[in-house]
Amino acid sequence: MKVTKSVLLATAVVAGGTIAGVVWAQDSADTNMDDRELLTTVSDHWRIHLLHDMREGLFVQVQEILQANADGDMATVEALATERGKAHFAKMDPDMMAELPMGMKGMGKAMHLAFDDVATAARETGDPAKVAGAVSDLMLACTACHVTYKLNP
Repeated sequence: MKVTKSVLLATAVVAGGTIAGVVWAQDSADTNMDDRELLTTVSDHWRIHLLHDMREGLFVQVQEILQANADGDMATVEALATERGKAHFAKMDPDMMAELPMGMKGMGKAMHLAFDDVATAARETGDPAKVAGAVSDLMLACTACHVTYKLNP
């Protein structure tokens, strides 16, 4: 099997993230540093749905966008980002939205609109650096929510 730079980088990122996650979790357990808001108003059904959508949808789609950007495939970047942009609002279940706090809804909206910004950067500039900057802004929206809220105790 040929080991590419991408495979090595991905392995390093996953290993580093796993180690950091274990260290953070241990530190958090030891010192109760996790002051994120636990979303107790979200039912198990929607909690499972949200976690699955983040892991199997959003994270995967961001990775696919990054790969398409690295490949210079702006049509794929635009299509993937558009799918998760404001067009995704129509797919959101009103029952789920009713269980989410207003702040999380606002952060979620910002995140979906940031996907549209990624699509716009791909379509209007075709510049991988501009797309990378838009993805960086998108990740700020994700990070803001993840440092504010948690779905699991």
